[in-house]
Amino acid sequence: MKGKRTDKMTCCIHLQYNRSFNRMGGQTRYATADNRDLLLAIVKGLEK
Repeated sequence: MKGKRTDKMTCCIHLQYNRSFNRMGGQTRYATADNRDLLLAIVKGLEK
């Protein structure tokens, strides 16, 4: 499976990045929202 990323690999890369970022003193904040609500808000913002 050379060159092809799986969901598990993508998740591991994301976690590695966040750990490194945290060690450098950065903070990651996650917004909790339903995907549908988020997309609707983006569409409304783009329509303005």
